[in-house]
Amino acid sequence: MATTMLDATAASPTPCPAGDLRGRGTRGLGNPRYASACQFAGLALVLVILGPSCFADTIRVTTWNLELAPAAGANGNRIKDAAAALKELNPDVILLQQVRDWRMCGQLAQALKPAAYSVLICSSFRDSRTGALSKEQVAILAKGKAYFSWSEAWRAEGRAAPVGGLSFGALQIGAQRVGFFSVQAGAGSADAGGSGQSAGRQAAQVASVGQLLEQVRSVTNWMTNRVQVLLVAGTFGPGL
Repeated sequence: MATTMLDATAASPTPCPAGDLRGRGTRGLGNPRYASACQFAGLALVLVILGPSCFADTIRVTTWNLELAPAAGANGNRIKDAAAALKELNPDVILLQQVRDWRMCGQLAQALKPAAYSVLICSSFRDSRTGALSKEQVAILAKGKAYFSWSEAWRAEGRAAPVGGLSFGALQIGAQRVGFFSVQAGAGSADAGGSGQSAGRQAAQVASVGQLLEQVRSVTNWMTNRVQVLLVAGTFGPGL
């Protein structure tokens, strides 16, 4: 789990330097402040890319990996535990990984009441081996409404595709247009149990990063409703 707070105390936007990738710990970079930590088998990463101006408001963003449990009934406890922690954090936007489906997102939103969260997007990725819907999806919950959203599974490109993919939501927050990516690449149960990864799996994960960067470039090149700030957060398996 990692929490990001985008904050600017000025009444009007002020110039800020571009953000970069940080590891464990809390670091300052202009006005954004965030902390990221190792979680489960993978590494939760947060990347903040600032446009030409910063916020006049504070936005709290949390990334959360539900790490679905195989035991029947255990996922209900995960929702309860996640909701208890998220209520304390009180984020404006929640980036989810390893969520089972839209219904589970709705259950989490319900558990977070009285705060009013909407499910902006929940992916519907399919298992590349069986074609069945995967039990490991990515999603975005927020207190606001998205004016644009989508999801995309990792491409196989001649090799086994990593588990997961990305989801994206763009919100108008005050005077700013903000884009959020929730990302999962190979950190799910399909990758558990092996201390090392094959060269093919590592290559697939590297390819997924390239696919993510393609989407980031696409969003930043929009001609209309272009987002001014991007935040990318999620879970990547070992080897990246």
